[in-house]
Amino acid sequence: LTPERMAMIAYTAMQKTPKLLECSRESLIGSIMTAAMLGLEPSGPLGHGALIPYWNNRRRGGAGLECQFQPMYQGLLELARRSGFVESVQLRPVFKGDKYSYQFGLHPDITHVPMEGEGADAPDREVTHVYCIIELRGGGTQWDQMSWAQGMAHGKRYSPSWDPTLNAGKGDFKPGSVWKDNPLPMVLKTILKVVLKLCPKSPELAASLLQDDGADMGRTTTMHKFDEGVFDVDLGEP
Repeated sequence: LTPERMAMIAYTAMQKTPKLLECSRESLIGSIMTAAMLGLEPSGPLGHGALIPYWNNRRRGGAGLECQFQPMYQGLLELARRSGFVESVQLRPVFKGDKYSYQFGLHPDITHVPMEGEGADAPDREVTHVYCIIELRGGGTQWDQMSWAQGMAHGKRYSPSWDPTLNAGKGDFKPGSVWKDNPLPMVLKTILKVVLKLCPKSPELAASLLQDDGADMGRTTTMHKFDEGVFDVDLGEP
């Protein structure tokens, strides 16, 4: 990412979300720099991540808006593929009517046969599970799965954007909730993170997972040093 492209992406993000201009300057610049350090675009068609304004009642210097860069699952996939450790990734939802089974233990296995025929393309088919399978370069596979209910329960427990009223500030700041408006990408990202944490990681991927965990816990996360391939990650007070 060149400085010119990063500046243009950040400018576009501010046009789409004017509330970013009301965030503290330190958090806004820090979030843009975090995205640049990871090599992820914080907005735009690639869907690597997002610059999100949060209302912080415990902000140093008084309550107000702060910007947080949060990687999306496309960004985590991009870093996994860049890492050199990953051969392939399958990240899929399971819909009602699909043939789906899995088992753990000494001989773990997962089988998914999508439904075909009438009703297979219905836009309102219910998602029952999500799963992620990562084949490692050099051999080996890591995978896991979760039910839709487990994924949504994770969001309700950990995401500060689950209930917008909890993140609302004074004036007209009414944050959206991607968990309410478009939950499937969030549940897919949840299972992807579970499996990535079991895999070998590059420094950038490890830092990105910490960044996203910090956002999930409602912490201000700033990467302020990049030295010889290792990120120094500072997790602020919740």
